[in-house]
Amino acid sequence: FFSFLRTEKATDEELHKFFNENFYMIYGVFWDTFSAYEAGCKKGKHSNTEMMDLCTILNHVLVHLAELIRKKWQTRSIATVLEHLLYKENKITLRLKGMELMLLFVEAIQDLEASQIELFGASIDLSGFCIGIHASSKPKIAALSAPDKGSVLVPSNTAGNLENTVKLWEFILQYVGQR
Repeated sequence: FFSFLRTEKATDEELHKFFNENFYMIYGVFWDTFSAYEAGCKKGKHSNTEMMDLCTILNHVLVHLAELIRKKWQTRSIATVLEHLLYKENKITLRLKGMELMLLFVEAIQDLEASQIELFGASIDLSGFCIGIHASSKPKIAALSAPDKGSVLVPSNTAGNLENTVKLWEFILQYVGQR
């Protein structure tokens, strides 16, 4: 499967056809693999490479199955995966990929539900911008945070720092600027 995705010979049209013909099986394997990875995290097993491979699959799902997603196909499970990718305790590289996937998700779905809007709002920790006379202020929506250490996909030593928040904002601005 990955050899097909990574080959330079697979055109965008071939990938689109492949994903549309096999969407049920592809997403089922993706979800099962993600769930198994999550279970491994609870036992202390983490792999940045494996998560990036899963993100590659989700990226293709969001790009090639946008029409299905627009019809609300698997939107809740995709939002759950995005939420876990965006936990502030994850490495910034994974969070940046999660942000890219969330922006693709927003483009695909077009009509967000309230919980999906809140997910987008909580994807970046804004508390670092509350300084000076606003230091005691807290943003209305709290940043996404893992409920426990076992829920973190790829742990970071710099979780929740202002530099990571700025990187996420820069990424969003670059992404929007390119669209």
